[in-house]
Amino acid sequence: MMRHVRLLALYIQRSFLEWMGFRSFLFTLVVNQAVAPVLGLAVWSAALPERSGISTYFIALLAVQLMTVSYEYHTVSMGIYQGGLNESLLRPHPMVIAPLGENLATRAWHLLIGLPIIAIPMAAAGIAFDAGDILLALPALALAALLRFLFTYALALSALWGQQSGGVTELGATLVFLLGGMAVPIPLLPESVRPFGEALPFRA
Repeated sequence: MMRHVRLLALYIQRSFLEWMGFRSFLFTLVVNQAVAPVLGLAVWSAALPERSGISTYFIALLAVQLMTVSYEYHTVSMGIYQGGLNESLLRPHPMVIAPLGENLATRAWHLLIGLPIIAIPMAAAGIAFDAGDILLALPALALAALLRFLFTYALALSALWGQQSGGVTELGATLVFLLGGMAVPIPLLPESVRPFGEALPFRA
């Protein structure tokens, strides 16, 4: 077990250093991930100016989005299509460790680059998060990050059976957008469907 943890740490370190050479590309990825929450913040704040919690909701959603982002189609599926599966299977550790390490490194970069993007709307809306609330949210955030990775990783493995893995993972991303409270905040859903939105694992 500890051997796997050490291997994961090495993969995280290697991937983090590799991404240093692609910082400009990382910036475009972060902006792309931030567009939907920022637009949601602008639209819903204008539509419901009396709801003070809307700004807090979408800023928290922006932070969650950056810390749970997953690109396993590009790392896992494309690796399978390009013939890299044999190499992955020959390594003396579970195949999932390498993409998990790259995922965690990518999320760290997203958070580092995304901090100014989070700070600007926070300052504009006059919002400050309580440190105690942040600590209480950390276990849920860790679980959300794990679920997002496992969900995307499982969809990316569809590349083993067909050539449409991109469409499958895109469908998963669409479900996260529609059912995760990004398109419509979960608290604003009609009471008849709100319990379903709260129960689904897509909820941000």
